[in-house]
Amino acid sequence: MTKKHFIELTKVISQNVRYDGYNDYGINYKPFLKDLMNLCKESNSLFNEDQFKKAIKLKSFKSNNKRG
Repeated sequence: MTKKHFIELTKVISQNVRYDGYNDYGINYKPFLKDLMNLCKESNSLFNEDQFKKAIKLKSFKSNNKRG
């Protein structure tokens, strides 16, 4: 991964993780995964969304739309 990829990854994380108080963080799971998979697809044309979802043991999730 290049510096550009890491910068984009920090954006995905900061847009979807929130601080809920002392040592407690929450994550907007579906938007986070959508953004992360979109970043992977943009970075690698061979990225396989189905394999990724299987690898993280995700049973059902639709990510056809890009967050705007």
